[in-house]
Amino acid sequence: MTKKVIDQSARVQIKTELQTNFLVEAGAGSGKTTSMVDRMVNLILTGTAEINEIVAITFTRKAADELKVRFQSKLEEAWKQESDPDGEFRLSVALQNIERCFLGTVHSFCAKLLRERPIEANLDLTFKELEESEDMDLLEESWQRHLQFLMDENPNRFDEIDECGISVDQIFPWLQQLKEYSDVEWMTETVPKPDMKAVYETFMKLLQEAKKSIPDEEPLRGYDSLQKAIISSIQKNRFIDTSKERNILSIFELFNKSLKPTLNRWHDKEEAKFYEEKITTFFDLSVKPLIQAWKQYCHPKIVCFILDALAAYEALKKERSLLNFQDLMMHTSQLLKQNPEVRGYFQEKYRFLLVDEYQDTDPLQAEIMFYLTSEDLLEQNWINCKPRAGSLFVVGDPKQAIYRFRRADIDTYNRVKQLMVEHGGQVLQLMTNFRSVNTVTEELNTVFQKHLPEVETVYQAAFRPLVAHKNDEGGKFTGIKVLAVPAEYKKKEEVILKDAENIANVIQQLISKGSKARDFMVLTRYNDGIGVYSKAIEDRGIPVSIAGEVVLGEIREFQDLWILLKTFLDSTDEVGFVAVLRGIFFGVSDQELYEWKQAGGRFSIYAEIPADLTAVAKEKFSKIFSIAIRIKTPQYPYCSMNSFIQISILPSIVQKK
Repeated sequence: MTKKVIDQSARVQIKTELQTNFLVEAGAGSGKTTSMVDRMVNLILTGTAEINEIVAITFTRKAADELKVRFQSKLEEAWKQESDPDGEFRLSVALQNIERCFLGTVHSFCAKLLRERPIEANLDLTFKELEESEDMDLLEESWQRHLQFLMDENPNRFDEIDECGISVDQIFPWLQQLKEYSDVEWMTETVPKPDMKAVYETFMKLLQEAKKSIPDEEPLRGYDSLQKAIISSIQKNRFIDTSKERNILSIFELFNKSLKPTLNRWHDKEEAKFYEEKITTFFDLSVKPLIQAWKQYCHPKIVCFILDALAAYEALKKERSLLNFQDLMMHTSQLLKQNPEVRGYFQEKYRFLLVDEYQDTDPLQAEIMFYLTSEDLLEQNWINCKPRAGSLFVVGDPKQAIYRFRRADIDTYNRVKQLMVEHGGQVLQLMTNFRSVNTVTEELNTVFQKHLPEVETVYQAAFRPLVAHKNDEGGKFTGIKVLAVPAEYKKKEEVILKDAENIANVIQQLISKGSKARDFMVLTRYNDGIGVYSKAIEDRGIPVSIAGEVVLGEIREFQDLWILLKTFLDSTDEVGFVAVLRGIFFGVSDQELYEWKQAGGRFSIYAEIPADLTAVAKEKFSKIFSIAIRIKTPQYPYCSMNSFIQISILPSIVQKK
């Protein structure tokens, strides 16, 4: 049983109000891509836009490919159903020129704009885009070059870092982070070095005094955390050079956490309470401010060191005419901001901008969006750029804003939402869920309502209920099931195996009652063991589709391929050859292997067929050995042993990763 679509009016607005700018908040399974495609098709059908004037931005290339397929399919469907000759003609022209509609990621769109106007963007005409993995390799290369340069030309820079108590190896992860925020201005103003000596001496006297209340002989259950910190500090104090602040800091850091005494492990419980309070009070009032002051003193030194490394990285990119994803967006934003003529050119060329999954994108995209759609070509503050009527359509779900590590920012999302309304656009809500039944969405809503505020904040999206379009009829649909693994299963591997068995059994039972494989979704907390779940379900004759990242070495087909390739590399591996024969490629049964052995057969790719083998078995093994020798032979027309070697090492690489 299906319900009325409660947000139907919003869907109609998306499709028909083509002169209005919209920000659409669409929950999971709400058909947001369908609504976006409907709008794109209607832009063509009504003559509002030509195919080459539409730009649709997606978060990933995979999403772009899916959007292309759905857009073309919808255009073809509309063309077949259209009775008006003018509309039919427009749709026909669009279909013939669909490749002229830009459907892709924001980075590929930025690259397209920059390649068209590289002079105004002050770029090399032959620049190349860096993939994320290539960008990381380049950063590592430039980092090593920079360290070598400092060792040769200015080794004192290492002493400055060493003074802060930081190793050079610790800095590279920070360099990676700062690289992603190259548009941020970092504080480098120096501050005076704090004097730690007096506070340190007073603190050590307090610890020496507290040490007298600690038993010399370690308690049966060991010293508590406070006792350990006191004892360690006193021991370290005997050997360290206290003229170096980093050594003093190493002792302070032992107490920079919650340290609770276990009273019965002290000489006297009251003394334990007394020293806990005294040490904590002194640390909070005197030591903590000193640690903070020391960090403020070290901060500009570390930032300057990183900025110099970033400069080396930027120089290497420029030398090789390379741009990473962040560069593409920054250069595009600056190009549109500082060149009214260029902005006008692209606005005339791309009149309608549609953006999907906006909650996951870089804040720089907001600037690009508003510059590309702004009525005023001279306005350089993107916040004041009022989009032309109908030129901007944005879809997002703030509840799914999970890519902060990629600069996605819920605060920017909320700002764009506010600007959309201020500039005459509308915010629409799509809450109908077409994927799940009400017994699923109602339980999810209970969880979301506890953790999400009624009104959005700077840090969190507001609660919006998911309203299922389908009702659970008690038969085919069964909602959320909780399957517990018994407590006797302790090890991770055992838990996964039992959990997979439970899930597979329940799915099998429900399918026998009329459900279909596509009715089920199995969610795992980790990627580990996902192959086990897949195999348990497939062993019951149920088709499985795995989504997300998986470890190739856990997939049965890949394991068998790996064994096959390793066996062909080592012809003496009889155990491996038996595994190949029993595997998915040849499917020899245990009985057939037994008959082969009893007839005097050897488990080698070069073995002769035993004379005493049955005719049926002879024919089967003859075919198998013929195929195996053809694959093993270097002249095999489709691959060489080199290619086998390259493939065979892949699983070990994947598993280590």
